[in-house]
This record gives sequence, C-alpha cells and structure tokens, in this order.
Amino acid sequence: MAFVKGKVAVFVEPKGSDMTMDSKLRAKGWTVLRYNEEDITDGAEQGEEIAKAVKENLKAAKKKKKR
Repeated sequence: MAFVKGKVAVFVEPKGSDMTMDSKLRAKGWTVLRYNEEDITDGAEQGEEIAKAVKENLKAAKKKKKR
C-alpha cells in the first residue's frame, strides 16, 4: 500500500519478506513501514503509526515547499 502524497510505503507480508525496494524508496524520500502479517491483530497500532508517518511527511513537505 502506498500513501503517495505522504510518501509512505506500507508492506504487510509474512516473515522473510523481500526488502530490496526499501533502500530505493528511502533514497527517493519515502518512509517505508513493514509489518509481519502474523503480528497484526486489529491493525489499530499499525494504523496509528502509518497515520503519524503520513502527517509528519506532509508537514515536512509543506515546510520544504515554503522555502
């Protein structure tokens, strides 16, 4: 899942997932969040973390744009 405006990429996968895209995304300014599907119960904790990352990135982008 990707939150394009907030530049947050979210991966929910089983253990041992392929992380080759992480460095490429981070190099382009993206925040990468990975979750093990077995560790997610109701998703509330992950949802809060994702929302926080999106808000922080949008806020940073606005500051950068004002310069």
